[in-house]
Amino acid sequence: MSSNITNAGGEAMLRGEIDFKNDVIRAILLDNAPSAETTANLAQIEAGRIGADQVLQNVEVAGGWVKSDNITFAGLPTNLLAVSVALYKWTGAADSSPVIAIFDDVTGFPRITTDGAVMVSVQSGWFRLKRSV
Repeated sequence: MSSNITNAGGEAMLRGEIDFKNDVIRAILLDNAPSAETTANLAQIEAGRIGADQVLQNVEVAGGWVKSDNITFAGLPTNLLAVSVALYKWTGAADSSPVIAIFDDVTGFPRITTDGAVMVSVQSGWFRLKRSV
């Protein structure tokens, strides 16, 4: 799965403000694809929310990859267009919850909701942090 780490998410990770193992990391299903360069917090993107956000389960960081169990957005109304998924750290308030990454190339997206649920397969991981020179 390809990713677009947001500027705010990348900076928060570099400052040590995101602990994937101990923080509450959530996924939001969106009817649009916000810009990773200008999106800083959940309040900026939540108007595009489809259904209930999902808490990532069994999050781990291994080999540079951020991984979790697959997620399912259930109980969705029909005929809505799912375009992207974003990950964010929940702080208790939308305006202080940094958006970590936005995924607008999820397999099968864009997708019309028809069966009440959308499953996102994480496979090898959400994203990988690589060292560059």
